[in-house]
Amino acid sequence: AGVRRVKGTHRLDDECGEGVTCRSGNATRKMRCSRGRSGPTPCCHCTVGRGVRVVTVLALCAGLLRGSNGFIHPGGTPVTNCSVVIAGGSTSALAAAVASALEGVSTCLLEPTDWVGGQLTSAGDPAIDFNQAPPITDGSGVVVDVNAASHYPGNHGPAFFELLRSINTTGRCSVSTNCFLPKTMLSAGIATLLARPGIAKNLRVYYRTVLVGAAATVDDPTTVGTVQVVQRIPTASARCDGWDSPLSASVTDWYSPHPSARFDKRVLDFTGASPTRPPVFVEATEWGDLLALLDAPYLQGVSERYDGDVSRQGNDQCGQAFSVTLTATLHATDQNETDVFPTMPESEYEANCNSPASCDFIWSRRRLYSANQTAVAAPGDVTLFVVQDWRWSYMFKSMADARADAKAGAWVGGLNLSVVQVAEAEALGWYGWLKSHASYGRKLTLRDTADRQSNSPFGTCTGLTKMPYIRDSRRTIGIGNFLLNASTIRHNHNISLAVQPVGLPWPDRCATITFQIDVHEMHDYQSGGRKCYPDYISGGKFVAYMNDRDILPFSIPLRALTNSQFDKNLVMAGKTIATSFMVSSATRLHPGEWATGSAAGAAAAVLATTSASVADMVEPGSPTMHAVLTAATRHTPRDWILNCTANQPRRAGDGWACFNGTR
Repeated sequence: AGVRRVKGTHRLDDECGEGVTCRSGNATRKMRCSRGRSGPTPCCHCTVGRGVRVVTVLALCAGLLRGSNGFIHPGGTPVTNCSVVIAGGSTSALAAAVASALEGVSTCLLEPTDWVGGQLTSAGDPAIDFNQAPPITDGSGVVVDVNAASHYPGNHGPAFFELLRSINTTGRCSVSTNCFLPKTMLSAGIATLLARPGIAKNLRVYYRTVLVGAAATVDDPTTVGTVQVVQRIPTASARCDGWDSPLSASVTDWYSPHPSARFDKRVLDFTGASPTRPPVFVEATEWGDLLALLDAPYLQGVSERYDGDVSRQGNDQCGQAFSVTLTATLHATDQNETDVFPTMPESEYEANCNSPASCDFIWSRRRLYSANQTAVAAPGDVTLFVVQDWRWSYMFKSMADARADAKAGAWVGGLNLSVVQVAEAEALGWYGWLKSHASYGRKLTLRDTADRQSNSPFGTCTGLTKMPYIRDSRRTIGIGNFLLNASTIRHNHNISLAVQPVGLPWPDRCATITFQIDVHEMHDYQSGGRKCYPDYISGGKFVAYMNDRDILPFSIPLRALTNSQFDKNLVMAGKTIATSFMVSSATRLHPGEWATGSAAGAAAAVLATTSASVADMVEPGSPTMHAVLTAATRHTPRDWILNCTANQPRRAGDGWACFNGTR
């Protein structure tokens, strides 16, 4: 009595999500999907018996859309006016949003924090990593100056250098030519860029928004139909605008659809205005949320037996070390900082600060603000510390555990929260150790003692970044099981540099980047600290910091922006593109992320304004491929300009051309 049946495609006996209940007095019972009396069509109804009044019955049982391997919370508010939806949080997400909006397409950017930009801002690496490797030569007299090519403005998208020009460099650091306060990048750089008429007109940013569900369309398991998010709004009683505790203590609240003392919540379903016309989705998250929620084919860590293997039979709990970064401010006098910092073993830190010279070096290495713009430390300086890599355990859950979380509706980024928590303690322990060992230590402060969030370089009251600085993530497997492997980016010694001074020049290249293979190794705690990597990576030896510098400028093919299952409307960007573990360590830096994000945003815009699919985009010689490459070139160069020597013909094509040596 009183049961309203709702037609839909459901599985029998699947439990509905929280909030969908039947009441009988004070008793609350879950609802289940079961067959109705009207025929074989499954329906969602209350099974608790006669005389029970149905308070809420929703058409959608959690996680039951055909093709969905994740979880869909019931009752989400549809958002249907976005032609391109970018699942963000990374530098590549910002680049994709800019490119898509500039192509004139209605674009929605889903940002997990209140600062867009990823590594540039919220993820705490505001020092641009250009390739500073020495020149490469093959003994023929031909030299490829990767450092000069990496710094040449013409080799990067116009929006990227517009950002850098708008803020110059506020710091004086040794790791980069461009160091800056993240708040400066946000206010003077990104805010100005997003205010441009062509961008502001077409872009909406959904701040404080995390992915909690995803589903394919009902009729096609290769098309993404819905992405569901939780957006949180700080309550009036929330301290520090919700940034009063570190990520490990906050992130579960982020992903919960239920309001809390700190946040009001709303659940949004990003989907198409009609079932046959969903948006184009761009996976540009830092943590690969969308890949995992869709249960799309992906890799993580060294889940590959050799460079380019897609078997997923390797070790998905061995990847790159990650860091929780922090900043410290130098004062003229000793500071009475009352915080108690964790005590960590000295061996974790002493190599970085075991003499006055080494302590001074780490102060200037990533200095974000230099009060007097000299090499000498001065009161008012602000420095970033990213030396405290957490190497002992992986930030991401195993692929099997992450899949189980997604299917159960318990998704929290697929993170090992206990690992994040100990890494946060490591960072704070490093700061406490530095205060007692460096000559300037007692003059440092980590955060504003009055909890004034506005005074924090990272916009938090903890002194830590909003997000961890990660070096690898979940990575797609491209169409045709494609992975960009190391042989395509290294110098091929069988081909003269005079003939090919770049990596493999893919015909469908949509961007070119360069950085060395740069792996911050993890230790295997269970084996007493030995490496956890297969021999193909480190040759059977433990190497704390691998740095393969035989890497030429290399191109990114369109196939690297695809997924082998979702080949209709899912485009990849940033850390999630189709690369091997080795290559991901060379594509993860700011310029590389910006380039792949720009190409992905342009590609998504083309697909959104045509009836073409991602599969069409990678069909050799197709009109769609031509249109996408043309659009991508407006935002990031396909071919690079190199500082060629007299031994090289000055030509264009095959992924490169020459310039006269000026930068």
